[in-house]
Amino acid sequence: MTGLHNTDLTTSQEIEFSAKVLANKGLHGSVTQMSQEYALSRPTLYCVQENTAEILFQHLSQTQEQLKARTITVDQVELERTIIALSIILKKSVNPASKENLA
Repeated sequence: MTGLHNTDLTTSQEIEFSAKVLANKGLHGSVTQMSQEYALSRPTLYCVQENTAEILFQHLSQTQEQLKARTITVDQVELERTIIALSIILKKSVNPASKENLA
């Protein structure tokens, strides 16, 4: 556990936060700044850095066969939320998600 489960961050925010913490690793003052910005302890941020790096390493070191063996099951509501979130994140989307486009 990283300690993020005790925050009010959504899963998407936790992912974004984890990526931001890892991307700023080694940047002087970034842990202090993010610690204050998100009201989290420095040890929590270091734990997030460590765990995020380990998760990425495990994923990126898998073979193509191991990656193909995965199956992800989602329901319609989760799929719609993901499409809408991606259309917001990727502002230059060619065909923005809408209820009409999801049908």
